[in-house]
Amino acid sequence: TEAPVVETPAEPPQPRRAGVIARAELLPVLEGGLGRFLGGVGTEPQVESGRFVGWRITHFFPEDARFADIALRPGDVVTRVNAQPIERPEQAFRVWDGLRVASELVVDFQHEGQPQQMRYAIED
Repeated sequence: TEAPVVETPAEPPQPRRAGVIARAELLPVLEGGLGRFLGGVGTEPQVESGRFVGWRITHFFPEDARFADIALRPGDVVTRVNAQPIERPEQAFRVWDGLRVASELVVDFQHEGQPQQMRYAIED
């Protein structure tokens, strides 16, 4: 008789990172404040069946080449940042401040109704 074959579960795939953000480049943006950053981003609330879903992007730094290659496009709906809700201002400020020490930036969003995720390592 042969011994039964026991299959070991495969390791889950590691989340794909879209790139790297140098903390030295991130900190001046954070110091400038969330309000200044949002000056380059157009958003409107996305509500479905009376429930807030996220922020629909109307524009995202259209004149800034540094943001040309990111996955977010007008019409996408940002639902969470670093696993945190961003519906209310105090939630968005908490996430913003947390980026000072975070090891990555993770943006959950919907593109044409399908859930997507962008991940960037934040490196010292």
